[in-house]
Amino acid sequence: MDGRFLHTPERSSFAPLPTFSSDGKHAAWQRVSHPSGYSSGEIVSVLLNGAAPRPRATGTRIENWSRDLVLSADGTLIAASGKDSVSVYELDSARLLASVRLPDSSPASPSHIDEIRTRMSFLESRALEIYRLSPSKNSEDLRELQIFDLDLKSKRLGLRATLEGLSRPFPIEVSADHRRLLIRENPSKRITLRDSRTGEPVRVLAEADSESRRWANFLSDGRIALAEAKNGEARLTTFSLNGETLRTITLGPGERIVLGGEQALGKLIVGVGRKRLGDFADQQIFLVDIDSGQAERRAEDLAPALLYSEFLSSDPSQTFSPGSFATRLFYGRNGSLVDFDAITGKRKMIVPAGGS
Repeated sequence: MDGRFLHTPERSSFAPLPTFSSDGKHAAWQRVSHPSGYSSGEIVSVLLNGAAPRPRATGTRIENWSRDLVLSADGTLIAASGKDSVSVYELDSARLLASVRLPDSSPASPSHIDEIRTRMSFLESRALEIYRLSPSKNSEDLRELQIFDLDLKSKRLGLRATLEGLSRPFPIEVSADHRRLLIRENPSKRITLRDSRTGEPVRVLAEADSESRRWANFLSDGRIALAEAKNGEARLTTFSLNGETLRTITLGPGERIVLGGEQALGKLIVGVGRKRLGDFADQQIFLVDIDSGQAERRAEDLAPALLYSEFLSSDPSQTFSPGSFATRLFYGRNGSLVDFDAITGKRKMIVPAGGS
């Protein structure tokens, strides 16, 4: 995705977030028919690569309230997940291609029913991966991740793998080639690279250490970046897709650390906070050259806007293209939003402090 955006004033706060195709050219959202957002609604889509994008009603109506929406790479198909079901529609014809009910995942405690989360990713135009995270049936403290494959032609749902005994794993990320999973467990901060076909561990990238601050992302070329702030020092470590350590880059003093996007291929934004607690935007912004290992401090008092992207996206394999507009977006102090090019140093205020 490239970070283009469109204002959708009709969206209810209870409706699923808008979804974007991986090429950044298509967007879609659900137009709800009741202010509560809990009733059915039509899907609206828009082509974003035109000079004046115009939303259009697709005729596709989702009869049950959906929690998450995901578009296919070309924007022609949309998947919608409910509490215990997944449906896939063809947008142009409004045709339902497949609808399946997922196996029961009732948690040990009914109070945890809202913690069930389903994320989805199109493998191709005729296949969908489904990742369902739910509380364990045996323990209130543990979680279970089930990975399903839905064949849209045969409408068959197959259980590929089940990962049990996970400690609140979130976020979960999938590599662009769908071969690997990155799972961060909480509160231990343990980060594990796994085989997405079997669920088996490939390597533990970071052992449990609840006092550290850690995040890990797949880069655009498949490598992995692990950012860590521990004992007052911040560093970035890169790994291959098979988990081999490639390079460790020291960033200096820091109590917090977050990952942004790549402002150019292999040029990664990293935010380092000087205090463990404090103003969210109290960060130093580094531009890190993944290949040479050079890290240059380029700004202060900003925070990468992409740091929440893995939490908000319903597609765990979705990333932002190197050099895209989204990689230049930063939060500033007092709610401001800034367009900052760390390579050239150019800065432009988009939303001033206290603005909306």
